[in-house]
Amino acid sequence: MDRDPRLLVVDLNRVPAYAEAFRALYGPAGLSPQSLARAIGVFIKAEVRPGETPFDRYATDPAALTPAAKRGMDLFAGKARCLLCHTGAFFSDDFFHNVGLRPTPGLDDPGRGAIVKEIHSMRAFRTPPLRDVARTGPYMHDGSEKDLASIIEFYDRGGDVRDASQDDLVKPLGLTSGERDDLLQFLHALTSPE
Repeated sequence: MDRDPRLLVVDLNRVPAYAEAFRALYGPAGLSPQSLARAIGVFIKAEVRPGETPFDRYATDPAALTPAAKRGMDLFAGKARCLLCHTGAFFSDDFFHNVGLRPTPGLDDPGRGAIVKEIHSMRAFRTPPLRDVARTGPYMHDGSEKDLASIIEFYDRGGDVRDASQDDLVKPLGLTSGERDDLLQFLHALTSPE
């Protein structure tokens, strides 16, 4: 959401309906950065409607994916290396990875490294699910990537900061512009109709 969670909680607490709902769900502590994170997680999982995306329909209807999306699916599982982290029904391994994201100026968010003090946890964030990904921008934990095309370009170049804390799974990919377009079509096929 690209906001300091503490300031977001202050703003949301100014809306009486939100403050009341969070107290009802989370007890006297009500709306806090922790309860907000839990609520967003529940919301994301509740919004996913497996079976409604072109990708899901493809299992029983080969025409559900366009030829470009099919090529993108092959890239997702192969050359683009996406399947290494984006696995399972929600397309997330639920692990933490440092993908080489350039820190936000003035804010070096340690990510998982704030809790687990080891090199590969520094600036590592949980792999987000990709269900309905075409509707969930901006992307990255800090909102720094505005659209899916820029996400694909980011991973194609192997991230922006290559150091000892970056996950070994993230490497330059060498995708052609056509391959990037096909991968984009596949990501759109993971999104259910409005």
